[in-house]
Amino acid sequence: MFIFEGGVKVELPYVIKDSLEVETEVEKKTRKKKVKFTDSVEEWSLHTFAKYFEYLYQHKFKKPYIPVKGDLKQLKRVLEVKDRETVKQYIEIFMEIDFFKVKTIRAFCSNYSQAVLDNYVTSGDLPNYTKNKIHNEPTHLNDWADEIDNIFGGGEE
Repeated sequence: MFIFEGGVKVELPYVIKDSLEVETEVEKKTRKKKVKFTDSVEEWSLHTFAKYFEYLYQHKFKKPYIPVKGDLKQLKRVLEVKDRETVKQYIEIFMEIDFFKVKTIRAFCSNYSQAVLDNYVTSGDLPNYTKNKIHNEPTHLNDWADEIDNIFGGGEE
């Protein structure tokens, strides 16, 4: 075989026909099975858990839940630590009880929320934290003023 370059006949090297054929493995594209919330939790994927959270959120608040960038990473971390049935149960409890003011996947996946849910499932108790119980100032100002006077000589003139 040859070609002409600039009017000069140039002979091309002989190419073995078989070397042009490349064997490739054709991957069978398997269709992912559609998983429903009624299916076994063991069949649920990470995305199914996220959709379940969104579904419960929409059912409770009557508005859509818009996931943010790190939601799936956080949820994946929880799924690596806890079994799937527990995660499903915890999502349901998280949405049901009013202890958690922020209902997001990130809030659900936080170590604090997981510890509270663990304690709630085992003992039925929630922490007794309320903002009203924390005081930076004394509650009885007269008692406090009397104590200050006693420390510095009792207000004698």
